[in-house]
Amino acid sequence: MSHTGNATGNFGIQGPKGSRVLTPFVAAQNLKSVLHCWYNADFLQIDSDGLVSGATDLTGRGNHGAQSNAANRLTYFPSDSMFSGKPSLGSADNLGAKHIITGTTTLTRAICSAYYKSGVESTFSDVVGIFSAVATSIRVLSNTAGTSNWQAMLTSGTYSRNGSGNVASTTTTLPLPASTLIFNSSIVETERAWQFGYNAQAANRTWPGGFRNLILVPGAISSAQIALIEGVMAWDGGHQNRLVSTHPYRFIPPSIGD
Repeated sequence: MSHTGNATGNFGIQGPKGSRVLTPFVAAQNLKSVLHCWYNADFLQIDSDGLVSGATDLTGRGNHGAQSNAANRLTYFPSDSMFSGKPSLGSADNLGAKHIITGTTTLTRAICSAYYKSGVESTFSDVVGIFSAVATSIRVLSNTAGTSNWQAMLTSGTYSRNGSGNVASTTTTLPLPASTLIFNSSIVETERAWQFGYNAQAANRTWPGGFRNLILVPGAISSAQIALIEGVMAWDGGHQNRLVSTHPYRFIPPSIGD
């Protein structure tokens, strides 16, 4: 079965004062020159078991996500309360190697809207990966059980949560309800295949939680473009109130023309 989104999925939706609010589809098209791919849970390929076999690249660049091995497919959640009842993809536990492969590209940033477990846990229950290169140690990995920060962050990297600005991997990241996350590398990572959902170095370390938007940035991107992406993802997932108070899109959604 293929899920292709609702009637407004390909366009802006009506916003304040007659404006047209940017959806992920429209934003991805507008930002295609600086993105490798943008996946959204409204545009997934779902198999007969309710598992995610593929994801459509909304940029139009054709860098679609895929998972050919049924045993390694993430689950499709048609109505996820963490994203205001909208669909997501993810896993209810950390068992297995469930993930979606994004294709081959250089990389400076991995961006996603995601949550950990029920969103209220203050420590990790195990070492789990949220993003990694295929078959290498370049990854974003949680710290050990009982901790609340990241253990590894791409190459000497930093991360930003809900537009907070870039901070070190040792910064507390839990609890993690639905949020916008940006993982930055200190270098342009060598062209290779990437995957969301688990740590390539540990087979039974699937991320226990969900995703709604998944984005890869291969090179340079401006701070205004990053803020726009954060705003689009936050309003799309219904967690805009978690953006920092100074974020340009906390109170007003991004509109066509921004």
